[in-house]
Order: sequence, then structure tokens, then C-alpha cells
Amino acid sequence: MGVVSNESLAEIIERRGFDVSRLIPDSIGRQKTYGERVKGGALEAFIGALYEIAGFEGTKKCVLILLSEDIEHYDPEKNYIGLLQEWCQKRGERLPTYRETCRTSPDPRPHFTVRVSIADGRVFEGSGASLPDARQDAAMRALDTL
Repeated sequence: MGVVSNESLAEIIERRGFDVSRLIPDSIGRQKTYGERVKGGALEAFIGALYEIAGFEGTKKCVLILLSEDIEHYDPEKNYIGLLQEWCQKRGERLPTYRETCRTSPDPRPHFTVRVSIADGRVFEGSGASLPDARQDAAMRALDTL
């Protein structure tokens, strides 16, 4: 996963325990069922609003503090989604597609299963404790085979 994507931003929000319900409309916030797009978008919107108030330098300082640990520990070799995408692009193929096939939510640990399809029709399945983890696992399994 990239350093800045809805998946990675949602993961940062979850890991840091941020209450995004304060960053999104009340009608969505009350549902408490928002996914990574809403969470990532909320953090992006917060950063955009911060830029309007604090300007570039103030926002830069805040974002570097907020994301410094994630940036320091980012390893592109473990970004299996990105590596699979590059593999497909080098061959002139369409990008892989990901589809969630199963979600179980036993308290307190949910489990997700995802299938990734590549241009030649092959499908690989992965799973994890979060949707981003399941996508990464599916991409890793595809790369192991390819």
C-alpha cells in the first residue's frame, strides 16, 4: 500500500484511534459504519482545511508529525498491491481488480477475504484482519505464483 492512499490513511486513523466522526457529516458519523474511503477522505479533508488555515509550512509540519512514523517504516518491497500493479503495467495489461468476497465480524476481531483478478483471468485469494490487509495478502499470493 502506498504511503498516502485511502487505505493507508484509514489504517493510520485506526491505529492512532482518531475519532473521524468529528471530521465527517453528522449523518455519516452517527452510522459508525464508514469504510476506508470515508476515513481516508476525512483525513485528507482535514489536511486540506489545515492548509487553508496554517498555509504550506504549518501543514507540512503537522503532516510530517502525523505521518513521520509511517513514512519512516514504509517499505516499498512490502507494498504487494503496488508491486502487482507494476507487474501488470510492465506487460501492458490492465490493472488487477480486487473484490471483497467475505467479511465476518466476530467480536472483537473481524476477518476479510478478497479476490484479486489479473488480465489473463487468473484469480488469487487473500485474507486479513482488515480490508487493506486482505488486499495485500491477495496481491502477495498472486506475486508468489506469478
